[in-house]
Amino acid sequence: MIDDFSRKANQYLAEDILVGQGNTDSDWHDVELGDEAILPLPSNISADQCRDHGVGYLVDDELKLRQGQANDALHNIRINLGHRSFLYRTAVRQVKHSQHKKLRAWDAVHQVNTALNVHTAIYRRCCKAMIALGASSVLLQRYQELKEEHLQSKTIEIDPSVTGMRGENLPWFWTMNADLQAGNWMSEFFRVKFHRAKANIDRCTEEVALLKMEMRWTANFFQHHSDKWRRFAAEAEAKWDVGRVCFTKKQTKTWGILHEQVVTLIHRFRLA
Repeated sequence: MIDDFSRKANQYLAEDILVGQGNTDSDWHDVELGDEAILPLPSNISADQCRDHGVGYLVDDELKLRQGQANDALHNIRINLGHRSFLYRTAVRQVKHSQHKKLRAWDAVHQVNTALNVHTAIYRRCCKAMIALGASSVLLQRYQELKEEHLQSKTIEIDPSVTGMRGENLPWFWTMNADLQAGNWMSEFFRVKFHRAKANIDRCTEEVALLKMEMRWTANFFQHHSDKWRRFAAEAEAKWDVGRVCFTKKQTKTWGILHEQVVTLIHRFRLA
């Protein structure tokens, strides 16, 4: 795809490419490209220029390729983060009396950090390219900004015995096309996170069920008191006790209003 665009770019956008890259040499094929050379891709030139010269379809092609590249980078970031947490727990924390083993454990962590930095840089470049290609707001919302706090590793994330973690949530990219066959550390990571998430769901389901029951209990409680004071009012009327009649009817109305308010709230929030 890149070679095909390079050939067509030389044919249709030769001058624009040279100017866009700061190179005014008319002989494009004699330019020696280094590791930091800018490839003649639509994101590096201009999406508008590509459309003006009749090769606008390459903008959509690169956008699809960038999405795939971003997905691969996020997949590798998840693997590296899970691997690093696994190393902290099984290698770094377990070595106490051997300096040689401790150095080897930290070397493994540094290797993972190096790979993590590479894939993080790739993802961030993909995001910049998608912005340059005019990606939609929906797509940019899917591929969000990758912050430094998203790349932190915590050994407690894969320790099922740690309590007080129900409020901890994973960064956004953990829910995007996760591969469960990525390795033993990722399997352990997702296993712990799955059980914590399931516990949160079960707890929320239980709380909703209890809330519905409590609302019904409250409505029944108010209805019970309203009926009780209505009976007292009937007894007072039978005895021609005007004072008691007024008081009991007032209490009946008060408890009846409370019952109606609770029933209204139950239907409004669909707690029936």
